[in-house]
Amino acid sequence: MTKDEFINTCIKVGYCNRRAAIMYSEREEKEDFTQDDFIEVYRIVERAFDVSIDTGKYKKIDGFKTTKRYKQTEKMGSDKNE
Repeated sequence: MTKDEFINTCIKVGYCNRRAAIMYSEREEKEDFTQDDFIEVYRIVERAFDVSIDTGKYKKIDGFKTTKRYKQTEKMGSDKNE
């Protein structure tokens, strides 16, 4: 597959945007692109998105990412009855 076919296929299938496909194809400097190149460009974009998502609305709670808003629970045995 040629460079132009690779870029167009990446965009149509949704592996990455045009800018990322062009940057990858220029960096690799190949004439023929294979399925391994699709996998690699997808993983590069996935890692870049995963790094940027940590600053967004997702919170890490107990080692997992979530969008839920947890409230701190009141302590048991508080002085409400006294």
